[in-house]
Amino acid sequence: KAHVSNTLSRKIINTETLEDEIEKVETHQFGPYKIRTSEVFLSTPLSLAMVNLKPVVPGHVLIIPRRVALRFQDLSHEEVADIWWVSAEIWS
Repeated sequence: KAHVSNTLSRKIINTETLEDEIEKVETHQFGPYKIRTSEVFLSTPLSLAMVNLKPVVPGHVLIIPRRVALRFQDLSHEEVADIWWVSAEIWS
């Protein structure tokens, strides 16, 4: 007969903290908006691409950096290059 530890059953789980952690994993921040991971169709370690909810023209997508930056000029050279690489991958 296998011995089952009761360690997990004795551990108190703070559900608010757990929900916050799940929210962080499943969403990305873009300005004041939270983007669900399920809305992302292409991702790299530096960028995310998703379909725009109100596209200007058919096929309009939004490519954002993973790191929150106040301005485009605040992005690193690597982040800017990655955004352009993602753009090229989408349309190639």
